[in-house]
Amino acid sequence: MKFDRTNLFTFAPGEAFPELPLGFGLPDEIVCVTRHLEWERLPIAYSQGIFPWYEEGQPVFWWMTDPRMVLQTKNFKVSHSLRKRLKRALQFKYEDKEIVLRLDSCTKKVIESCAQPRKGQDGTWITEEILQSYLALAERNLVHSVEVLINQELLGGLYGVSLGRMFYGESMFSKESDLSKIALSLLVSICMKEDIPWIDCQQETSHLKSLGAFLVPLSEFKQHLKEYCSLPPVNWDAYRGVPLNDLLEKVL
Repeated sequence: MKFDRTNLFTFAPGEAFPELPLGFGLPDEIVCVTRHLEWERLPIAYSQGIFPWYEEGQPVFWWMTDPRMVLQTKNFKVSHSLRKRLKRALQFKYEDKEIVLRLDSCTKKVIESCAQPRKGQDGTWITEEILQSYLALAERNLVHSVEVLINQELLGGLYGVSLGRMFYGESMFSKESDLSKIALSLLVSICMKEDIPWIDCQQETSHLKSLGAFLVPLSEFKQHLKEYCSLPPVNWDAYRGVPLNDLLEKVL
């Protein structure tokens, strides 16, 4: 690995992430800065607890937050109102409309939908570079999306990275009430079925906390990754091409 303030970091193939030089002047949780995002580096990063987070026009900041927000799938909290929604979804009903849940049927559209600026925000951290890099991982069965279709229109969903028996949530969106929570409920159901105990949430939010996510020390998180990323991967093909509404039963 080579570093200078003009070129930032360059890596040899397969080289691990270094620590920033002393006096670089960035938050301690930023462990590295690169000029570009290369999809080949993403699996290495995630296996070490590192993820990219930056805005258009910035270099790529690689983060390793401490403590780490995780969702323990067996402790996923389903509110009374969400429970009612999920029970209706088991019958393919969302209010007076049809709801169908699918996996990996339109990953590009999910990421693009997640990239739309939220209320009160001017921009998005999901840049074109991010989009293309994660689509490259999707082609290699390492990125997966959950889609919520209402009357056959994509109105909610999420996507994230899968390594071994570890899932890293990246972003979710909802254009109608509770649809992102329904998508997360399906992801949790799949993770429970596939013995994936934790979903990485990266950073603490009140929304995730209300769903049962909690903070763990980084050292504990990295130990968990060491054990679970090396396990055999999930057979995601088994969930593609069919409605998955019935799996919601696992969280009820």
